[in-house]
Amino acid sequence: MHLDVVTDLLNGFWHYKKAGTLDITHIRFFTYFEMKSMFEESGLKITKEHFIIDQKCKNIYKNRYNNFPLWLKLENAKIRVHSQFHWQQLVAKQIYFSLVVNNDQNLTKHSIHPQTYTYGG
Repeated sequence: MHLDVVTDLLNGFWHYKKAGTLDITHIRFFTYFEMKSMFEESGLKITKEHFIIDQKCKNIYKNRYNNFPLWLKLENAKIRVHSQFHWQQLVAKQIYFSLVVNNDQNLTKHSIHPQTYTYGG
């Protein structure tokens, strides 16, 4: 994997491009921040979120780490974990969101866009 992709991912981003490693036509993956952006741009508002944490990671957190920031050492890498929320993002197997349609007065300039159509073939 290209170093730019890894660096962005460790910072919580997974930006798709028009061409290359993260070509927009490839299978889609999202980080927490990218999901929030997608929901907002689609005119949705998050009312609740729930992180499903891998049990092995829960045990590591309980047994070793209580103070932030901290350094998480992996086989060939070190990651600085800034907060409990950052930890949740790094070790979540899934994130569940409850969403509602946002009304126009709460939408940002990035959220207001023309209707999107999909075409079957």
